[in-house]
Amino acid sequence: MTSGEDLTAVETLYLDGRATYRVLFGKTFGRKRLSRERNIFLFNPRKAIGYLRWRANEYGTQSWRCFVVRTLNAGDRGTIIPGVKPCAEILLATRGATYTKRFLKSLDRLKQQDGALETIPYAYWRHLHLRLHLNLPPHELSPAQWACGAVKSSAAL
Repeated sequence: MTSGEDLTAVETLYLDGRATYRVLFGKTFGRKRLSRERNIFLFNPRKAIGYLRWRANEYGTQSWRCFVVRTLNAGDRGTIIPGVKPCAEILLATRGATYTKRFLKSLDRLKQQDGALETIPYAYWRHLHLRLHLNLPPHELSPAQWACGAVKSSAAL
């Protein structure tokens, strides 16, 4: 059983044409609806989640970021990430339209394979982060590698 202090909270927001903060993937523990536009999603410790943050103003896109993070237990040290409370371990981070669009295309390719994105091994997210920032194509994730991540994910319960 997870105590409330062990949960990681992720803020989502949708303001048409101005801001979109959303969870891309991850198995939620619960959800708190704050308003029509805002929600808080809760996640158990040691789970991988994808998170998108996009903001614009009258001049166009101002900020475009994506994260793949691993949620932590209460008291663990991590990185402070906007919209993620209290903190998390960053496995992959993009900033700017170019890297973020490349990440989202990679995410679409992974979604086409069988399996849940939250069960991908943490090492693959780190690999993808490096390949994106070096402008190199990522290596394919084999079914055996994916299964290895699924086993580790279920063992973390």
